[in-house]
Amino acid sequence: MDNVVTGGPSRLPQPRVTQPDYRQWARKDHWSVSDAAKLLCGRDPHSKIPGPQVYNRTIRAIDIIDRAFAATQDGTLKLARNAVLPIHALVEPPAFLVWARDQGLTVPDELVDLLTVGHKPQKSGLSARLEERVETIARTLWIVDPALSARDVATHPAMAALVPDSLLAASEKLRLVESYK
Repeated sequence: MDNVVTGGPSRLPQPRVTQPDYRQWARKDHWSVSDAAKLLCGRDPHSKIPGPQVYNRTIRAIDIIDRAFAATQDGTLKLARNAVLPIHALVEPPAFLVWARDQGLTVPDELVDLLTVGHKPQKSGLSARLEERVETIARTLWIVDPALSARDVATHPAMAALVPDSLLAASEKLRLVESYK
């Protein structure tokens, strides 16, 4: 639990705020513009509690999203995949970080390696696209029903339809889903 930060002394219990797992994020081929902006601010994109803004404190994450979307429209930031909502548009991490640095924003130390020209994310044994598909399905199912266990999500009919066992063994799905909860 190295990445857990708690508040200062208080008589009231402090919410637990997690910092991003930059190693996990660095392995991804794409980030949503929303996730990229939050990472640039030092916030965990998947945390329910926004937490303190560690980097780029003079600008809000939503303003970074707006600037990034405008940059995709004028061609200074290349989209990997467009989406209906700008926050869901996908960008390649190195391209986003180079753009952010060119905008005068601070790139967290843990992500500086992604600025290297020709950097390729370190992949686990799975394809990043398959891993992203499992993560998206799991998070969507938890939005619909937060009471679902990791096993319920891994064996859910939607998961089976979109990620059949022929692509990914049930045990591997469960391992991935447990890492997202």
